[in-house]
Amino acid sequence: MMKRPFAQDANFYNEPRASLVPPIPTQARQAAYMLLHTFDETGEFVSRLGEQSIWARKLAPRERLLGLRIAETTILRRLTIKMIMQQLVNKPWEEIEPGLKRLLEIGCSQLLFLPDIEHHAAVFETVELAQWMNHTRWKGFANGILRELQRQSVNLSLQSGDEQAEFATVKLPGTNTLLNEKLVPEGDPTILNSFLYSLPAWLVERWLARFTTAEFQQITEASLQDAPLSIRINKSRISREELVKSWTGLEIEIFLPPDQDSLLILSSVELAKLPGFEQGYFFIQDISAMQAVKMLDPQPGECILDICAAPGSKTIQIADALQGTGEVVATDVLSDRLARVQENIKRSRFDNVKALLINKNGTGLPSGKFDAVLVDAPCSNTGVLGKRPEVRARISAGDFQELGRLQLSILKNAVSALKPAGGRIVYSTCSIEPEENKGVIKNFLKEFPQFTCTKNELILPKHDSSTNQFQDGAFMALFVKK
Repeated sequence: MMKRPFAQDANFYNEPRASLVPPIPTQARQAAYMLLHTFDETGEFVSRLGEQSIWARKLAPRERLLGLRIAETTILRRLTIKMIMQQLVNKPWEEIEPGLKRLLEIGCSQLLFLPDIEHHAAVFETVELAQWMNHTRWKGFANGILRELQRQSVNLSLQSGDEQAEFATVKLPGTNTLLNEKLVPEGDPTILNSFLYSLPAWLVERWLARFTTAEFQQITEASLQDAPLSIRINKSRISREELVKSWTGLEIEIFLPPDQDSLLILSSVELAKLPGFEQGYFFIQDISAMQAVKMLDPQPGECILDICAAPGSKTIQIADALQGTGEVVATDVLSDRLARVQENIKRSRFDNVKALLINKNGTGLPSGKFDAVLVDAPCSNTGVLGKRPEVRARISAGDFQELGRLQLSILKNAVSALKPAGGRIVYSTCSIEPEENKGVIKNFLKEFPQFTCTKNELILPKHDSSTNQFQDGAFMALFVKK
């Protein structure tokens, strides 16, 4: 296989534009491009941009959702895409103009990682983005690169059973796509796994050193998959059986895990239109996230503080456990995040819950009144990489130590919120890194010897569609005052 000859015109890749901002999108690939462009410029979560941008709201729902899916898949697999493109484009990837890179990324994402999109549509519609962006000279080059990629891969979902690749292949994890092995790095297992799972090499190296082969495979495969929608049921309001019965006749596929508080929605639905949503009978919450409140074990009549509460799912879970008694105070440092908590409190219809805005340094908490405190601390999110594709672009090796210091400071603030005698704290993250978990426990106990860590648990992310076993990665620890 030959790399595509580099264009003779040196300005081909860096053709000046009238404007750096793309035109207003009117269809899916344009929406995907705009989402990538905005993410690269601002770092905003793509899902939030897809919901809140004025231009996105004007798109037909089908176009908006497809555009969002393409953009999120592209960000999730971006490192893999970059390493593939470097084999096809005879120039360092970093030297190519950002707009052309995004166009090629969008095309590659569809060809390799979105098997339900027909290849001819993926290539044609993506190449047409060059015209939309007023870069018509990109069209021939982009078409050539994407057609070459199409020749060097096999989509098992689109071919007939008797077709076979004419070259040795490697199956891309989480897909039905076979890629020419010449496009796959050889030798170093760290670089190979970085390529296959679109993870920074330094993070792969950490995980290979810490986890068994089976654990590493479980974690990395889960990092490429977004699990089905997990719902927690407000059992003080309705039973799981009653909620499921209210959905009889709807075109909705569900799975009932052993945990009676939860269910999984396996089909695509508009959650807000389901019976029971407006009444606050259920809330989105991963099964792993529910375990932190279960470890806290709220008892009727207790006064409980939820620090870093947004979006409020754990707050509502605490209120549900209190069965309308006692008090729950939910805090956050940003008004827009607290607004989301207040919306969920309102929908839950619990009247023993209130939201409180505190200072950005974590001060301003009510002191000396709580029986228990939940600290769901900000973290690196390495346990939820499949759910939050943007994390791959944000995370760096130095983050874990820095986050550990922040988490410890929040945990310290929780101490003064407890009643003078007794009390307990649950510390939780959605990270699987020791600096943010057991490292924080060690430092906290060194500074506060009046506490004992009576239990802690690390949950590794898992995505097994054959058994409907899905869980985010998480960590939690229970501190009890002596």
